[in-house]
Amino acid sequence: MKLEKAFSLDLNRTVTAADADYHYQQGAIRSKFSFKCPGLDCDAQVTCANLDRPKGERILDPYYKVVSDHSDSCTIAKDIRIQKGTKSVYDDEYSDSDEYIENAFRLNLRPLNNARTGNDEADDDEKTGGVRGQRQTTNTPTKRKQQRSRTVSSLVAAFLNGDDFEVQLPGTGLISLRKLFIEIDGQQIGDFEDDMRIYYGKAWLNKSPKGNGFSVRFANALRHEELSVRPSFFINDELIKQSGYRKFQRATLEALASNKPVDIYILSAVGPYLHKSGEYINFKLEGLEYLEYRQN
Repeated sequence: MKLEKAFSLDLNRTVTAADADYHYQQGAIRSKFSFKCPGLDCDAQVTCANLDRPKGERILDPYYKVVSDHSDSCTIAKDIRIQKGTKSVYDDEYSDSDEYIENAFRLNLRPLNNARTGNDEADDDEKTGGVRGQRQTTNTPTKRKQQRSRTVSSLVAAFLNGDDFEVQLPGTGLISLRKLFIEIDGQQIGDFEDDMRIYYGKAWLNKSPKGNGFSVRFANALRHEELSVRPSFFINDELIKQSGYRKFQRATLEALASNKPVDIYILSAVGPYLHKSGEYINFKLEGLEYLEYRQN
């Protein structure tokens, strides 16, 4: 479910993304990170993507993206869960406005759930000629031509192999495989595009003291203004329980925890964000289909 409005911490009221854009240009909103969920008793952080991008350089107008977890009682989160539950397994991030592009790959973001067990390398649609986001029937004419897709794992393998090809991102068009990957190496997070990218680097996994998942912290830092800190994200138990893949089972992750670092790759829709405390830089892990790791 698209978040139409968010609560502005600077204006102390709920505004649309278009309103936020106007007030940011006027200097009344200080940052794309200074928003939260408009739901009652919910402090989930929200990024207003593209807010700080000059208008002439925008592919998409500013829009809201929730980047941290909602509270358990948040009614907006419940609506999102209901909508996700009614979606077909064929649904994806692409829409009919994303036209067929020959020789380009799309992202395969099918959830890594228990319905697909066995091989840790998910099959890609280029092997079957399938079309993601569209149900094939004999009675309904297809609106999209067949287009190949690749999982994050497959894209990582191609990147490490030195390959290069065009990847079609939902809503924003083409990017080369080499430009899709960004190594974490001290950059200012405000310089990143608010678009899907795969961020990577060496990182440590550690079991949460609460026993509810694993924290992942990169070896290299990122910056926000004067703050320089190693970015992190969290793999919660709910995601682990939903996955039938060996590489994401708890026993496998526990074997990696507190050991030597691994190479982590995370696909992020709007990139790293400044935590509301102003002390940390985090990524949000949307699902295990957005994550890949390689042991050294």
